[in-house]
Amino acid sequence: MTNFWYPHAIHQVGSGALNLGAADLRVILVLVGTTADLDDANRDVTSISGFVDLKEHTAAGRIALVNETFAKVAAQNWSVLTADPTTWNPLPVSVPPLDVKAAILYQHITDDTDSYPVAWIDEGGYPVTPTGLTRHTINWDLVLGALQVRSKP
Repeated sequence: MTNFWYPHAIHQVGSGALNLGAADLRVILVLVGTTADLDDANRDVTSISGFVDLKEHTAAGRIALVNETFAKVAAQNWSVLTADPTTWNPLPVSVPPLDVKAAILYQHITDDTDSYPVAWIDEGGYPVTPTGLTRHTINWDLVLGALQVRSKP
């Protein structure tokens, strides 16, 4: 499900500073116009506050992953992070529309100056225009999970 890992998160996993099975991982919804998915200069940030223009959907709030696990799937040569679906209350309608472009999975520490992005996710029907009537839910893939760490065959 992940479209890309942020470079700092890859480093954190490799150095042992990010334990995907025990981390406080949360999700931010970002709007069309964010720079969080552009070239490497925008991706290589060490904190959420490091983005040039995050464009967070502030009415959505940030949601923590629930029942997250990180397990090895030996037959597939990967390990996978899984979690229960992440659901927001209905997002308000606005004029002009605030279209949700994607979700950012991040490691929460204390605030945006030390919390950092882990992965950019824009699969599963993005962009989304809120209707004010339905909840927004990310159903993490049951096989691929929210994140995968793979080795080449």
